[in-house]
Amino acid sequence: MDGVEAADVRLDCLLTADGRFSDCQIVADTRPDYAFAQEALRAAQKASAAPREENGVAVPGRVRFEIRFRLG
Repeated sequence: MDGVEAADVRLDCLLTADGRFSDCQIVADTRPDYAFAQEALRAAQKASAAPREENGVAVPGRVRFEIRFRLG
Protein backbone atom coordinates (compact mmCIF):
# COMPACT_ATOMS: atom_id res chain seq x y z
CA MET A 1 0.00 0.00 0.00
CA ASP A 2 2.54 2.60 -1.07
CA GLY A 3 4.51 2.48 2.19
CA VAL A 4 1.49 2.89 4.48
CA GLU A 5 2.28 1.13 7.75
CA ALA A 6 -0.50 2.40 10.01
CA ALA A 7 -3.76 4.31 10.22
CA ASP A 8 -6.02 5.42 13.05
CA VAL A 9 -9.76 5.99 12.71
CA ARG A 10 -11.85 7.53 15.49
CA LEU A 11 -15.58 6.80 15.50
CA ASP A 12 -18.53 8.28 17.37
CA CYS A 13 -21.36 5.74 17.66
CA LEU A 14 -24.59 5.09 19.47
CA LEU A 15 -24.16 2.05 21.71
CA THR A 16 -27.63 0.57 21.97
CA ALA A 17 -29.06 -0.98 25.11
CA ASP A 18 -28.48 -4.42 23.59
CA GLY A 19 -24.78 -3.70 23.09
CA ARG A 20 -24.66 -3.05 19.35
CA PHE A 21 -23.09 -0.03 17.64
CA SER A 22 -25.23 2.05 15.30
CA ASP A 23 -25.33 5.53 13.78
CA CYS A 24 -21.52 5.62 13.60
CA GLN A 25 -19.79 8.74 12.32
CA ILE A 26 -16.14 9.14 11.40
CA VAL A 27 -14.58 11.73 13.71
CA ALA A 28 -10.95 11.43 12.60
CA ASP A 29 -9.00 9.50 9.98
CA THR A 30 -5.21 9.71 9.75
CA ARG A 31 -5.18 8.25 6.23
CA PRO A 32 -8.31 9.50 4.42
CA ASP A 33 -6.70 8.70 1.08
CA TYR A 34 -7.25 4.97 1.80
CA ALA A 35 -10.32 2.93 2.80
CA PHE A 36 -9.46 2.50 6.49
CA ALA A 37 -12.46 4.55 7.66
CA GLN A 38 -14.86 2.35 5.70
CA GLU A 39 -13.28 -0.76 7.21
CA ALA A 40 -13.58 0.76 10.69
CA LEU A 41 -17.30 1.37 10.10
CA ARG A 42 -17.70 -2.21 8.89
CA ALA A 43 -15.91 -3.55 11.99
CA ALA A 44 -18.10 -1.45 14.29
CA GLN A 45 -21.24 -2.92 12.71
CA LYS A 46 -20.02 -6.42 13.64
CA ALA A 47 -18.79 -5.54 17.14
CA SER A 48 -20.58 -5.41 20.47
CA ALA A 49 -19.88 -3.92 23.89
CA ALA A 50 -21.42 -3.73 27.33
CA PRO A 51 -23.71 -0.69 27.54
CA ARG A 52 -23.88 1.64 30.51
CA GLU A 53 -26.40 0.73 33.18
CA GLU A 54 -28.68 2.93 35.24
CA ASN A 55 -30.38 1.29 38.21
CA GLY A 56 -29.43 -2.10 36.82
CA VAL A 57 -30.97 -1.43 33.39
CA ALA A 58 -28.88 -1.15 30.22
CA VAL A 59 -29.28 2.23 28.54
CA PRO A 60 -28.12 3.51 25.16
CA GLY A 61 -25.49 6.20 24.90
CA ARG A 62 -22.94 7.77 22.57
CA VAL A 63 -19.38 6.46 22.69
CA ARG A 64 -16.15 7.47 20.96
CA PHE A 65 -13.35 5.04 20.30
CA GLU A 66 -10.36 4.58 18.04
CA ILE A 67 -9.53 1.67 15.77
CA ARG A 68 -5.85 1.30 14.93
CA PHE A 69 -4.73 -0.44 11.78
CA ARG A 70 -1.16 -1.71 11.67
CA LEU A 71 0.23 -3.29 8.52
CA GLY A 72 3.34 -5.27 8.11
